[in-house]
Parts: sequence; C-alpha cells; structure tokens
Amino acid sequence: MQWYTRRRLMNADCPEDTDATTAKRFGGPGPKGIIHRVLLILAVAILAVSVLYAGSRPVDAKDKVATLGSKSSVAVSSPHSAVTREEAERALEYWTPKRMASATPAPLPKGSRNPKAILDQPLPPNSSPPPARGAAPVPPADHTDKRLHQGAGPEAITPASHTTATRWTGPSTRPPATTTGKLFFLVDPNTPSDPRDDFDSSCSASTVNSAAKNLVFTAGHCLLDIPKQGDNDWSHRVWKTDIVYVPANFGIYRPTTEHAPYGVWAAREAVVTKEWENSRDWGYDLGAVLLWPSELTGGERLVDVVGANGIRFNEPAEQDAHIFGYPENHQNGAVLNYCHDQSKWGGILNPKKVWAICDFSYGSSGGPWLMNFNGELGDLFSVTSGKCLSIKCDQRGIEGPLFEKSERKLYEDIVGADFRSPGIMVFTRHDGEDFEIYKKGFGFSRQLTSNNLATDINPSYTTSIPTGGLAYESNQGDTSGSTSDYEIYTTNLDDTGPTNQVTNNTEDDRDPSYAPNGDHIAYEGYDGNDYEIYMTSVIHGKPTGERPIQVTDNTVEDRDPSFSPSSGQIAYTSLAGEGSDYEIYKINVRGGTPIGTPIQVTHNFRSELDPTYSPDSKWIAFSGSIGGDYEIFKVLLSENPEIFHEPIQITYNDTGDRKPSYSRDGYHIVYHSYDGNDYELYTINLIFGHVLQLTQNTTDDCCPYWGGSCPPPSAP
Repeated sequence: MQWYTRRRLMNADCPEDTDATTAKRFGGPGPKGIIHRVLLILAVAILAVSVLYAGSRPVDAKDKVATLGSKSSVAVSSPHSAVTREEAERALEYWTPKRMASATPAPLPKGSRNPKAILDQPLPPNSSPPPARGAAPVPPADHTDKRLHQGAGPEAITPASHTTATRWTGPSTRPPATTTGKLFFLVDPNTPSDPRDDFDSSCSASTVNSAAKNLVFTAGHCLLDIPKQGDNDWSHRVWKTDIVYVPANFGIYRPTTEHAPYGVWAAREAVVTKEWENSRDWGYDLGAVLLWPSELTGGERLVDVVGANGIRFNEPAEQDAHIFGYPENHQNGAVLNYCHDQSKWGGILNPKKVWAICDFSYGSSGGPWLMNFNGELGDLFSVTSGKCLSIKCDQRGIEGPLFEKSERKLYEDIVGADFRSPGIMVFTRHDGEDFEIYKKGFGFSRQLTSNNLATDINPSYTTSIPTGGLAYESNQGDTSGSTSDYEIYTTNLDDTGPTNQVTNNTEDDRDPSYAPNGDHIAYEGYDGNDYEIYMTSVIHGKPTGERPIQVTDNTVEDRDPSFSPSSGQIAYTSLAGEGSDYEIYKINVRGGTPIGTPIQVTHNFRSELDPTYSPDSKWIAFSGSIGGDYEIFKVLLSENPEIFHEPIQITYNDTGDRKPSYSRDGYHIVYHSYDGNDYELYTINLIFGHVLQLTQNTTDDCCPYWGGSCPPPSAP
C-alpha cells in the first residue's frame, strides 16, 4: 500500500534490562531465590490479610513503588514520544473516515496479578497522602446544534447500578459525549523496520483539564507496547504512531465533518507512567496524549471546544463509578456506551487496581472512570485497562489503575509542576515613573537599576565573571549629560559595584547581548542610515577602549543580536532577504577577521524578531508575526545553509508574545505577553505546552532574559 512509504517511527529510549535487579531483590536466581520469594510472598500475604479487609482498598494504605528508572530524554520523570509538526500533519492526512471505520479496536487484555506489589505494600498500613485534586472539571463553550443528537441531558444518567453496557442517550453537544472520544493509531507489532505487519487500531480516551487545554488520558498499552518481562523480545518496546484523537466520535465515517463534528486532533506528545514502561505493571497502565491545536492551524484548543473532566488522586477505590468507552461488543464500538457500578479495590494481589462489573470488550481500553459524575462531568480516578482477574467479577468485570502517587506525578509533570526554580531571570518593569531592570529568582524579585526619568530596558547577563555581569540599554545620558539617545551600560548582577557606560556616541546603541564567556557585548547600533550589528570587548563589564567591531555592513536593518552559548556566533534579524519582512540570520564572529558570511536561518513571508539560542545551540526561538499578532516559534538550525527547516509554533493566542528566552535546562521559554491590561511575564513548558504566568500586577513587565545561553563544551 502506498501509505507505507511514509511510515515514521518515533524513537523511544529503552531502559536497561532489569532482570538482574529483580533477581537480586528477591534473593537471586535459582531454586533458593525462588523459595525465598515464595515464602516472603506468603508471609506478607498472611500479614496483609490480618490488617486489610477483603474487597476494599483502605483509605490509609500507601504504596511504595520501587522505581527502576528510565532513560527518558527529557527533564521529566515519565517516558515520552514526541511528534513533529510535519508528522502530525501527515497523521491528519492519513486518518481518512474510511480508515477510521476499518480500524481494529484494541484488545482488552487480561492483566497479571502482581505478587511483587505485595512486597511494596507497607505492613501495617501507614498514613497515605490525603485525596488530592489535580484539576476541576470545565464545561465546553456553547455549541450550535450542528444537527447533532440533542438527547436527554443529565437525565440520561441511570441512578441504579447498570453493569451491562448502555448506549449514552444524552446530547451529542455536551459532555460526556464531547469529553469522551476515540484514539486512533498505527500499531507495529513485531518489526519496526518492516511496515508490512503494521495495522490500524483504536482505543477510548477522554479529555482532562489542564492549563494548556490539550490533554487526553488513555491506557498506557494504547500508546506503548510492552512485551511480557522474560520474553526474548523484552527490549522491544514500540510506541504507537500516527496518533489522532476524535472527540464525540459517532462512527458515521463519512467524508464530511459528521464523523468528527469537533475535529480530528493530532498528537504532539505521548506519555506513559515510568512503571508501565519499565516493568509492564498493569497497576500503572496509564498514558496521556498532548495534542496540537485544532488542525495545526493555531486555532482553538481542545478543552475550550469540548470541555474536560477533572482528575483526583489518592481516593478510596470504592466509588460511585460511571465508566465510559467505545466497546466493540455494543454497536460495533461506533457509539458511546457507559456502565454504572460501585467500584472496588483489587485486593492484596492487585493493590494498585480498581475493578467494577461492566461487560465492555475490545476498544474500551483507556475509557474514563468518573467519580462525582453529575450527568455531564466528573473527576477521573482510573481508566479501563483490562479484564478483571477477581473471582468476584464473574467474567463480566473490567479493571484499571487506581490513581495515586505515580499517576499524580505523571499529571503534574505534564501540567508544569516540574517547574521548580526559575534560576536567575532579569527583566524590565515600569516602576510608576520609568522602566528599570529587575531580577527574579525563586521567591524573590529585586530592583537592580534606579535612574529617575530614564528608561532602562532589554537586560542580558553572564555568570562568567565573579559578580555576574548585567548589560542593558538606557537613555540615562552619556558623559555630556545628553539624554537624546540610548547607550549600552553594564553593572553587577549581585547588586554591588558601579555602573559602567560601554558605548558613548550620538546615535542609538540598543538591545545588548552579553557573550556567555563575558568578554564581549553585541548590540544594534545606528550608523546614520540604518541599524547594524556591532560587538565591543569588555573586561568584568568595563569597556577595554578598543574600537567596536562592526559585524554587519549593508544598506538594510540588522537588529536584535543574540550570542550563541559558546559566544562564537550571533543570531540576529534582518531585512536582507528577498521580501520586505525580517528574517533570522546567524554569523560567525570568532576565529579572526574577516567575520564570517551571514547565513539565513528562516525563509518565508512572516516577520521574525527577537532570536535567541537554545542551550544546546540546536534551535533558535523567536517572535513571529501572524496576521498582526506575534507568537513564539522555534526553528531547528540546519547544517546545510541551502536547507531551511520549517519553524514550529510554540504559543497560540492573540496577545502579542515577544522576547523569548530559554531556561538554562532548555525545557522552558520565558516571554512577555499582554494580559488585557499590561504586559506580564509567562513561561511555557516546551515538552508539554503548559503556560505559567510568572508576574501579575498593574504595571508592565517585559523583555525577560533567563540566562539560557549556558555554554556546553561542544556548542558551536
């Protein structure tokens, strides 16, 4: 088939083989180790029975999960697989209504009892963390009827227990219809290099509220295939690919919007719990998908369109549970079904699981289990993982992971709780009279400059000198007392020491960039005709007296310089391209004279400003114009100057996002944006898209610099 020719593989790092670790923990390999393990299991099981009552998960029981570690390539705890914009676009093209109709519902497997989990259960039970809410439910925006089913509203809920799957008869324009959908993906069961055995499949999934408004939860096995431990192919972990999510899926599958009235949403990131990736533990069979904005156009966000459930952790297993999904054994999995039952604890052999009577089959994996359900929305506390193993299930039960510590960590990583300390950030703030430079760290904000009726803006710093060097532009006046132009100044970052005037002329010198090694400052200077890029040498922030080096020399505007982490390159924006818009360029500035030839980085019809390097020098982030608005983008630097990579849009709003700057770890970007009243500082998690507002007051905060130019040894 022709589509096989564009098969993409998402690379996932695999952990080391854990057999040796497991054997050591249970007494080592061989008959003696096995006997020790069995005796230990029996002893603990007997003790567990004495302190736990059968069929119910005690509220005060606490799991101690032995974490084996993961070679995740990101600064979060959970394994993940990223999807580029180009891959997402191809996935949207691939999933035609016909392919969705023929996709095979994913199996609803039988999990395995986990005697190991008994050993992780503290006996007698300790006090567990109190129940915690990750996010509250949120309704969708009002919809037009779109000729969709209106239904009975909250009255569709059945108050009595309903353990046989029942078609949801509520309106199609409201939750839970809009908050529950189908996840479609491509499965590679055996050979990653051979697409001939690949096939289309689907699971159930549901939206969960988060700041980025782009999150759905599903089962871990719907995203990452994990063979049984001990199998010869234990190292063969394969991420599902071409993932898309269709909320309010109606199974019509016509080549119109009828099969997807609220759009088809392409995956941006797939994430599973670390325990699932490392050990195929069905008590942690949970995954999440972060989605690109609608159709990748920069339009609406998922949760704003369809609404979302809340999420809860550390709750008792016994809940008034409403379970939703698209099971194949009811209406061929084409419409939303639900069950209503009292959920129960998995027991001492399955302490991380919760079960209920519900005759769901294939295709229901990943569907939401909701507590506090009000007929439309509720709080997610588990997802459908597999067939129930308890003898009480009578062959009609299903089970899922009970959301506790690991699931909470997964969620908090996604929504941005991995943001601990911002390090040192400098920015510009209006103090009521003029603009001054401030610095911000964890729990503090401090003013660094104080020049009455003068404008101090665009700070940049280096930590390569003992006191830290701060550079900024100001019109506080040169040695002649003139305030007619802007000059470059420096001072110490630690609030001590004098202020040094670095440039001194009658033309504007603006937007300084401190070289990370501390020996030069780049800036844009007006030469009487246009702005050019210059750099001047400094020692501990003081000018050396050497003549500034002119980096660019042409008849167009060159502005917004930014040093690379190694101090060997400068990125800037220029009108030197074919059109009348600004494009990003880079130029080598080390290794003698003459200075290198400018290399164009972007090539389009959009103005691109404020370039800044990532700490690994592989990317440049910038502000790009879209219809009069500015958003934050990043572009991969090409090794071939003849090849231009397509920029990736990072922020999506209409509030003027400008002046991006990377964090030192490279996983966040700070920028300023208009909140309706003034400019404030925001950060965005580059992995999961979570946006955090850093400042919130009645004055302008702008032009942040985070010190992201942290020079690695091999940086260019």
